[in-house]
Amino acid sequence: MGALAKLYFWIAIKLCWLTGVRPSFLLHALDFMDQQEAPELPFFPGMKFPADQKIAMLNGCFDLMEKHWSLGPMGGQAEDATSGRLGCMAIPTIDFDHLA
Repeated sequence: MGALAKLYFWIAIKLCWLTGVRPSFLLHALDFMDQQEAPELPFFPGMKFPADQKIAMLNGCFDLMEKHWSLGPMGGQAEDATSGRLGCMAIPTIDFDHLA
């Protein structure tokens, strides 16, 4: 990962931590592949980067995030959010009966 990208990510993670926001990543299979593995998809952003460099970059991102949060799949994040275990503000609800 380039020095500027590392600094940008580090700042973003520190701001999340300072403000109590738990970051979320949505990863796609192409985030782990390159043109050698999918030669028919060269038009997707990042496909020119070697897969081993992409994986190393993601591992660095995850290592930094694990210093502040426990990482897991989206289902666990959704369960935490609906059960109130995130330690953040409650999700507002809308009473649709009063809107009519």
